[in-house]
Amino acid sequence: MHEALVAGVQVDARHWIGGRRVGSASTFTDVSPIDERPLAEIASGGGAEVDAAVEAAKSAFPGWARTPAHERAAVLRAIADGIDRRSEELAQVETADNGALLRSHRRSVMPRVAHNFRFFADWLSQLDGSGMEINGHREHVS
Repeated sequence: MHEALVAGVQVDARHWIGGRRVGSASTFTDVSPIDERPLAEIASGGGAEVDAAVEAAKSAFPGWARTPAHERAAVLRAIADGIDRRSEELAQVETADNGALLRSHRRSVMPRVAHNFRFFADWLSQLDGSGMEINGHREHVS
């Protein structure tokens, strides 16, 4: 089973590796702490999936590194916009999965997730690769 309905939202329970969904040889049952009902069978992952993810990251890095900062920032902002658009669905799924208060996910967690992506997008415009010192550490961005 790859898909699950969690809090009325279709969720794909496989890994995202190299731009595609990837299953695992084994799964585990995700159980809601709210009522102890099974939510989904989740791809467990193991050495093969880790190796595939590391290879995918290595393959993607050169192209991403060559991508101008303003384009990287646009990607991060698009992710934030997507979080904002699906904030209610994400809050419902996260509440079912981890048992935290729905109002907390609605009011602070999901907005903070989107904020974090925008924060790093904004920082990209300030980083010119020349190196900046932050708290005694030299930063280098390429």
